[in-house]
Amino acid sequence: MELSTKEFEPPPPSFLQDALCIQGFNDGFLAMRSDSVVAWGWGSVPRTSTHTDGDFRHCAGQMSANAWATVSREGRLHVELAGRAEELHEVEHVQRCPADLFAALRKDGTVVTFGDKRLQPEPSVQNQLRNVVQIQGTTNAFAAICGDGSVVTWGHGRNGGSSKHVQHLLSNVKAIQASNGAFAAIRDDGSVVTWGDKSMGGDSSAVQAQLKNVSCIQSTRRAFAAIRADGSVVTWGHPKAGGDSQRISTQLGRSSKEDKLSRALAARVQAAKSKAKPKAGAGPKAKAKPKTKAKAKHKANATAKVKARCLKNPSRR
Repeated sequence: MELSTKEFEPPPPSFLQDALCIQGFNDGFLAMRSDSVVAWGWGSVPRTSTHTDGDFRHCAGQMSANAWATVSREGRLHVELAGRAEELHEVEHVQRCPADLFAALRKDGTVVTFGDKRLQPEPSVQNQLRNVVQIQGTTNAFAAICGDGSVVTWGHGRNGGSSKHVQHLLSNVKAIQASNGAFAAIRDDGSVVTWGDKSMGGDSSAVQAQLKNVSCIQSTRRAFAAIRADGSVVTWGHPKAGGDSQRISTQLGRSSKEDKLSRALAARVQAAKSKAKPKAGAGPKAKAKPKTKAKAKHKANATAKVKARCLKNPSRR
């Protein structure tokens, strides 16, 4: 398969006939027909490319800056990455990272990754990727839900690839949503766990008290919005990306009182954490010696010095 190197090359008109669906991504489009896929766009996106080895009627495709991937109805994965093609069979779903990394979920619950080797899972992590039911990705990290409700993460640590500090909370997880740099997981009890870049929604402490009975979460590039069972909506993340909805709280089913109580509780929790943290550079204080013992020791030292002088220079009578 040949890929054009021109800045922009629209697909031939005949390629865009009988399209069943079109998916748009950051830098281009994927048009899927019953027997082929066409990819085109700007920048470094692969140009007009087609292949006719599967039925793409269910429109499963993903596209990143320099690559794209599709899954046929028969479970055949086709990846166009850095000018070369990769294929895999028995695939259920493919998830992308914009950093040219794809994670393919196979029908047996295992995961296969393609792309940047620096962001691929370590062997110890790969061994945990069994019975996987869902995969989500940030810009350069992935999170996978296993059948027992546990979560496995890999990739860039700051953008959600490391979940060590919340791992004890990641149980009974039923769904995960991702922004560009953070993840939000919904547990069976309707609570929410977040991790990753704080400026992109990785820190939900300001609204944690409101994140109850959550049924669904959606995201922008840097913020999250959660729908609760009563239809109300809670948001967090970057204010300019939709994370701050205080001005329209009543329209989203929240009272201003609820927002104030949530912020006040978050402030108290943060204050308690800050108070509990030891100051930088402060080590354990040495035990103060009792004054009586210190005085006695000082007196003994002084007596010893006097005796030493007397022995050295005995007085003449």
